[in-house]
Amino acid sequence: MGLTAGISRFVAIELARGDSAQVSILINTIIVFSLIIILILSAIVLPFVDTFLRLLYEDEFFKLAKALIPFVFINLLLTVAYSSHLGALDGAQKTDIRAKLTVLGLIVWVVVSVILIPTYGLIGLAMAQIFQAIILLLLSRYFFYTKVLGISYLNFSCHFPVLKGLIGYSVNLQVSSIFGHFIITNSTFLPFSADS
Repeated sequence: MGLTAGISRFVAIELARGDSAQVSILINTIIVFSLIIILILSAIVLPFVDTFLRLLYEDEFFKLAKALIPFVFINLLLTVAYSSHLGALDGAQKTDIRAKLTVLGLIVWVVVSVILIPTYGLIGLAMAQIFQAIILLLLSRYFFYTKVLGISYLNFSCHFPVLKGLIGYSVNLQVSSIFGHFIITNSTFLPFSADS
């Protein structure tokens, strides 16, 4: 739904109004709502995972692919949470902090991967990615709350009505992005040839 893509705009608006508490509520609500949607979709898809993986992989890779599913699921949940905070840093014009955290996350991922891959193989890579996501979540939340909002990062209040405007904006953003990508990649829609 692109909720994390639209968070920068709404954080910027609320910060311009000087409402730190509302920004916190917005971020927490987006994270909780996104996690609920992922859990519901996962519950729908989970019964079909074995069948789907068997269509994609031969027996020797099926077991590995199935073993990776929990790691993928956990990483998805963590990615939604930390990308919401990184998007909030963008909305607060703290891209310097976001860039530093992103680079630090990559360094952590590489170091932990080098340590775990020799022992655990591809599962070690997945474990390193989860470790990276946890570090990014904790640090991005801490820095956003302490450096931008000036309130406790342990504030977890939610209020679902704040999603109304954000969902509409995010869905429109996603739809325009999909159509823009489709039009650019499909030259039959362009009024001129690709050579001109």
